[in-house]
Amino acid sequence: MPIQAKLLRVLETGKFRRVGGTATWTRNVRVVAATNRDLAELSRTGGFRLDLYYRLSAFTITTPPLRGAARGHPPLVEHFIRNHNFRAESPRRSPPRRCSA
Repeated sequence: MPIQAKLLRVLETGKFRRVGGTATWTRNVRVVAATNRDLAELSRTGGFRLDLYYRLSAFTITTPPLRGAARGHPPLVEHFIRNHNFRAESPRRSPPRRCSA
């Protein structure tokens, strides 16, 4: 839990110290976090800091696991490749379809 305290300090104050450094840096930070664990339950049982949970759970998106949605993967891959090609100078092609739908 010591790393949780350090992350909470960064979120609250914007101050941190680089690994091996002595100077304290101040930055405006935003955090995007993902987990496969129920942080609300872990917070209730003491496995995760409650104050950090409230800082991180300001905007929550719950998605179903991808393991049961193999049919949806090829359209998602196509979408992201088209989006990347729009932004990139060197276009990419989609990979061969290897997943069984």
